[in-house]
Amino acid sequence: MIIYLDFKHLIFYIFIFFNINMNKIKIYPIKEFEDECKLPRPINNILMDCKGDVGLFVGKICSGKSVLLQNILLRDELLRGIHESIYLISNTAGCDDSSRFLVAEDNCRVYEKYSDKLIRDIVDAKKELKKKI
Repeated sequence: MIIYLDFKHLIFYIFIFFNINMNKIKIYPIKEFEDECKLPRPINNILMDCKGDVGLFVGKICSGKSVLLQNILLRDELLRGIHESIYLISNTAGCDDSSRFLVAEDNCRVYEKYSDKLIRDIVDAKKELKKKI
């Protein structure tokens, strides 16, 4: 993380730092994140968990991106049945035969175009869902 401070703020933070040290105030570490979501079954530790992992596959045309994604999400020994919803942003998934199995899943929502509004809407929908539970 990079934090940019102007001179006035830098002096302020130096003052706080020295004041804390001189008064022997203990700074506690941030409490570790407790995973609120409980998975229906254990998964391999190399796979995504509940802490907000995001996957991005980048490769040339016909390099196997869709095949890899479907294997990860649809195989019983990997992530099948783990996610309530799958949001797929792909301009070719709807017309690409290699994505047909994932697109046919009831919990898969396909969007053809990325937008910041789409991401905000997905996040807002997830927040509303948590409130209802």
